[in-house]
Amino acid sequence: MPFKDMIPLFKFFGTFLCPVLYIASFANKNWIKDETKQWGLWSWCYTNFTDEDDPEDYVNDSYRCHSISPGDSPAYFEGIRVVACFALISYIGFFFTFNEREGIGKDKNPLKVYFVAAMLTAITIGTLSTNFTKDERWKNSDHRLGWCFWLIVASGVCSLLMIPIYLKHTDMLKRQRTNNSNNRRNPSPAAVAPNPPDAAATGASREQRRASIAVSVSSSDGSVALPPPKNTRTTGASRHHRLGDDIGGGSMHTGRGYGYVGSQYPVLELPSYDFPPDRSSGLLPNSPPPSYEEVIGADNYPSSAPPPYLP
Repeated sequence: MPFKDMIPLFKFFGTFLCPVLYIASFANKNWIKDETKQWGLWSWCYTNFTDEDDPEDYVNDSYRCHSISPGDSPAYFEGIRVVACFALISYIGFFFTFNEREGIGKDKNPLKVYFVAAMLTAITIGTLSTNFTKDERWKNSDHRLGWCFWLIVASGVCSLLMIPIYLKHTDMLKRQRTNNSNNRRNPSPAAVAPNPPDAAATGASREQRRASIAVSVSSSDGSVALPPPKNTRTTGASRHHRLGDDIGGGSMHTGRGYGYVGSQYPVLELPSYDFPPDRSSGLLPNSPPPSYEEVIGADNYPSSAPPPYLP
């Protein structure tokens, strides 16, 4: 998968991953720990604590937790908690603003709020990790950073990585929106008048292809040519009807051993004629079919010839 197609995917998962990691670390109490205690942002608890008078008496952590008071933590710890609260508010505000107003994948995002959340997270991490060893009261080699601290480190790194992804994806969406706007203003000729589908490729019959060509081609005087008539041989018409229809024009066709006058196209205008009409002209569509002598001429018709074979 190309990298540009993976950017929206990273953006989607990063939008959920960074706040979830931060909230998980914010609510737990394993930021700092030693052999007997562990601290969170809001409380501290005994860890593996046993009574000195009764070493066999093991006290569960959940029963020996206390809220952090000013004397239980360094002075800067209060500032850390304030910064962490603002970072949490920024994450939550970014997530709901991004999801409700803009939606996942849109090009307009509250990126400034997200940047503030990332910076506040970095301040929290930096203050806690650097100042923890400066206070002599709290400087203890047994103090270690717990898994909640490293979880918020992962959230901060995720936040910093998401900022260029947001900027890159926003720029891509803006370019795509500009191209779509230009295409709507200046459409290509192929988009305005696409080529008609090929009748041969669509499986149309020969008569249907001829009809489509006849309708689409205009004559020199501006009139539109009509499609050819239906094939009467496939419609169940009688022999006399077929012969009468074929005599409607003036072009010559040859059949099985005989000739007859016919046309592929109907006669649109009938010329004036005198009554009684001449049947050989074929001007009346309902007139009886002409005789064989009238079709080929009486002079060319031998008296001893057998009757013609008509299909």
